[in-house]
Amino acid sequence: MMNAPLVSIIIPVYNQRPDFLRECIESVINQTYTNIEVIISDNHSTNETPEVLNTFRDERIRIVKPPEHLGLTANFQWGSEQARGEYISFLPSDDWLEKECIDELVKLIHPHPNIVMAFCNVKQYYNGIKADFISLKPGVSASEDEIQAYAKMSKMKGFMVGCVLRRSVYEKVGGIGHGDITFASDRWLFMQMAIHGDGAYSNKPYGVYRNENPARKSRTFLYSEDVVKLFNLIEQNYLNRVIGGQKTLDKEKTKMALRFLKSMPGSLRSGDMGREEFEKTLDNMKKLGKSRVTRSIVAMYDKKQLIPVFSGLFFVLNKYNNAVFKIRNLIRL
Repeated sequence: MMNAPLVSIIIPVYNQRPDFLRECIESVINQTYTNIEVIISDNHSTNETPEVLNTFRDERIRIVKPPEHLGLTANFQWGSEQARGEYISFLPSDDWLEKECIDELVKLIHPHPNIVMAFCNVKQYYNGIKADFISLKPGVSASEDEIQAYAKMSKMKGFMVGCVLRRSVYEKVGGIGHGDITFASDRWLFMQMAIHGDGAYSNKPYGVYRNENPARKSRTFLYSEDVVKLFNLIEQNYLNRVIGGQKTLDKEKTKMALRFLKSMPGSLRSGDMGREEFEKTLDNMKKLGKSRVTRSIVAMYDKKQLIPVFSGLFFVLNKYNNAVFKIRNLIRL
């Protein structure tokens, strides 16, 4: 690409598995798009992370360390503040990119000043087994359409892995750390950026999300906290931009509450969720659930009624939903 702009790829890391981290970094330095800087923010790791980082000799890599140990999103934010590129891209240290990823996304965003973020499809890995995760319709999505999409949290649109963001707009909205969100900070960031421009999408699966990190299994309660915060932030800041206003958000709250309620019995039974986390997540569902059905299910959970029945019922529903999701992916692709 003529006059190829600099892209800053930020990899926040803390005590990552050495093989995951190595694969992540190698995927970045082997991109076909070469005008990059790789900012690795080591959040004061205490395992082998520094030794792994020292094995790389690529001059495009900058290893930085915040003044003190930060929370997850704060480390993403701090790393982004070290960027010098016209565009930025985040990559969690256990995920990776196919070699054409940045090249494809820069071609989508750079020629068009009105486009503020570009995304590609994302593949997901469970214990080394590949599965489709999100499938995006290619093309440009107007700012107003993007706002509506990110207000609907029951649906996945853009994703942090495999995205490139216009840095000037990223800084205008305050970055990824604005909003006190932990695991859903990317959705809040994309919502804010959509206010300032359009999104561009490729249906090529160049981002790879690893969903086999044991640490991710214990995040249900924290993610439910994030969902409550996100709805509150949208209501406070952008309710007038959401078509249907509060009625639309209330419907989305119900959908998200039912999604959590559907998965909770299985997670409790498998040990991925402890009893205390179950109770805290249930409290968050009380804040979200507006429908009579949702309130009834929460009440039965509160009374510890029918959890085995719900567990079996929701297992069947999950199987059905997964089958529908895969069929839609095949049609789109």
